[in-house]
Amino acid sequence: MKTLLFAELLRICQVASRVRLLGNPIRGDAVELEVSGVEGQPLHVELTDIRGQLTAKHQVGQAGAVEHIRLPVNRTTAGVLVLRVSTLTENQLFKVVKP
Repeated sequence: MKTLLFAELLRICQVASRVRLLGNPIRGDAVELEVSGVEGQPLHVELTDIRGQLTAKHQVGQAGAVEHIRLPVNRTTAGVLVLRVSTLTENQLFKVVKP
């Protein structure tokens, strides 16, 4: 059990160096994030509600050194949202709170 927790913590630390949420809970009417470390790769970002309903998405054919992404949430009710950031080799999930 301790090994699993350490492995999960290690994964979270690695993700934090590539995806940076700019406000969680969300401030304003959008989820804002910066993605780095995926330069030259296709990048897909999806925001869903807790039931899996897609609320916003963003795609970049070839990512730059740092991608600043803004996903609107003005039509989304308060609660927990799931942010998925994907490249050809990685798929990362984050919980985001909309107050």
